[in-house]
Amino acid sequence: MAKIPVYGISEFEPVKGYASFYVNDLKNHLQNHKFINKPHSHSTYITILFTKGTGVHHIDFQTYPVQPWTAFFLSPGQVHAWELSDDTDGYVFFHTRSFYNDVYYDSRIDDFPFFFLSQSYPLVEVPEASRLPLAQYFQDILKEKSEFLPHRELKIYMLVATIYIELSRIYKNMEVHQESENYKRVRKLQKLIDTHYTTTKLPKDYSAMMHLSTRHLSRICNEILNLNTGDLIQERIVLEAKRLLTYSKDPIATIAYALGYEDVSYFNRLFKTRTSLTPKEFRDQTIRL
Repeated sequence: MAKIPVYGISEFEPVKGYASFYVNDLKNHLQNHKFINKPHSHSTYITILFTKGTGVHHIDFQTYPVQPWTAFFLSPGQVHAWELSDDTDGYVFFHTRSFYNDVYYDSRIDDFPFFFLSQSYPLVEVPEASRLPLAQYFQDILKEKSEFLPHRELKIYMLVATIYIELSRIYKNMEVHQESENYKRVRKLQKLIDTHYTTTKLPKDYSAMMHLSTRHLSRICNEILNLNTGDLIQERIVLEAKRLLTYSKDPIATIAYALGYEDVSYFNRLFKTRTSLTPKEFRDQTIRL
């Protein structure tokens, strides 16, 4: 079965001793890695700051505007592509989960609002007062990467954390109930769905994993996302179906089976219920590889 390309650190000229971290200015990054012009995903967390240029950024079938002083955030597994003007510049870094989590024991990478839930809005518009200080943090990381000064690893960790903190503070769509217990339960549920959606389809099974009643879990999902548990499960299945229909040439029956459906007719009905299109209609209107 054809796969969507998934890139880690090693595809991007890792700095010696930094198998879990990569940083570059955006102009060089785009020029030196032409393969990222096609839709792909990453196994890492990614932060991109655009300081020049315009265009559009496609992330999991949603399109967002690119303009100077916008920052984008991608979590592992998200499929993205973009069309950017020739004058595009800025900064980019990405890292593994362990790069951050193994250093900050009392903080986790997905505690930041842009990585908190899969539905988190993936960009922030940087206000004028924050632009130069933020760009300087990225410049400092680039400098530390190229120089072999004492404690440079610690300095890079601290600069990355500072960038995340500053961007969190100006994040446009930060949820007011980010720290609530129910918000954390929904995050746990989404992680469980990400792990089990091809084999586990029923809300009651996820309720059992979380030691909650089915009704209570659904009520929590509605409170936080205005969706019930079944909606979240089906949205994750349909998202993966869209990825495979768009970025592979596999038969629809093969895709249905990979997603855990032996009955292709049932899969077709589910897909149409969620998207108003059959899988074939969706594929026919998208650009295939």
